[in-house]
Amino acid sequence: MLFYNCFTDKMISNAQKLQQDLNAHPELSFNENYATNIITDKLKSLGIEIIDIGTETGVVGLLKCAVKDAPCIALRADIDAIETKDGASHLCGHDWHTAALICCAEYLSQNKEKLTNNIVFIFQPGEETTTGAKTLIDNGLFEKLPVRPDMLFGLHNRPEMPNGTVRVQNGALMAAKSDFTITVKGKTGHSGSPHQCIDPIVAAAAIINAVQTIVSRNTDPFEPCVCAVCSVHGGTPANFAPENVTLTGSIRSLNKDTHLMCEKRLKEIAENTCKGYGCDCYVDIKRLLPVLYNTPDMTETAKNIAQRAVEEARIITAPPCMGSEDFSVLGEYVPYYFYWIGSSNGEGEQAPWHSEKFTVGDKFLKTAAAIFISCAFYEIKK
Repeated sequence: MLFYNCFTDKMISNAQKLQQDLNAHPELSFNENYATNIITDKLKSLGIEIIDIGTETGVVGLLKCAVKDAPCIALRADIDAIETKDGASHLCGHDWHTAALICCAEYLSQNKEKLTNNIVFIFQPGEETTTGAKTLIDNGLFEKLPVRPDMLFGLHNRPEMPNGTVRVQNGALMAAKSDFTITVKGKTGHSGSPHQCIDPIVAAAAIINAVQTIVSRNTDPFEPCVCAVCSVHGGTPANFAPENVTLTGSIRSLNKDTHLMCEKRLKEIAENTCKGYGCDCYVDIKRLLPVLYNTPDMTETAKNIAQRAVEEARIITAPPCMGSEDFSVLGEYVPYYFYWIGSSNGEGEQAPWHSEKFTVGDKFLKTAAAIFISCAFYEIKK
């Protein structure tokens, strides 16, 4: 029997109610207090041990099997919402991810005697700020666990994929990410006396245009890359050049060498352009996330897992995207695989992540929970 068909009506109803509850109480990164309390209470009610790793939000649970010296598999879901003009909203589907992992935990706790792996449940805070995984690592996640995971699995809804499908494909899935801040320092002055000031707005505009050449002229056309200036800050009076202009943006790529080249070129372009306009320049680049990369070996494992969860016809391939996922940070410590689960609701053009029209299709919950359960039962050969 496929795990997709293993649920009782009560399990699905419980998971749906949890999702609705979390959706009605969205919380921003590292403020997920309501979600943390709900998840903690639910895991305790299922007999799952709570592991205190010292973070204010987020939950880590451990379900031990009866097998001595058993392998360990970790399963991760994210719990935060995104920031909107009205506060917070679950427009990325993390409430659904959490509900699916709780549904998995309920099934496993009721079928504990069948388990041959210890299972770690990671309900991660702060994914939207792409710093939650690092926070768990910095707090000693893997050192504080009584058993170290042999494998780690995670998943995310994907509105662009058909409802209830599962992406299994090796290679880069989501992009490495660096954020940058460029401060252009000029000399303030009256717009009627341009010769007596050094206008940083003109230099900043030249930088914005020149940065576009990094992708168009410096990168291999077959290597996906984004180098984008996303905000411009400077000046308030209508008739005065400001002292400073600040540009912020991000670099995303699916290739490490391409990423390093983009960082280098950004710094060169900004500094040399400023020099040409008589301005000083300060460039700060923060490397935040590595590429989320599914290796061939783990992809083969992931395919075997998916085949026990859903019908073969629902296992598909799909192109990667240039969004980023801090699951890749956890994956630097444990062999990992990251699934996309199709969440299109089948009603015309599907709204993407973070859209006010974002929705999740009716097959997502059972599909995601089935994948998690199948991961938990994967037989690790040592």
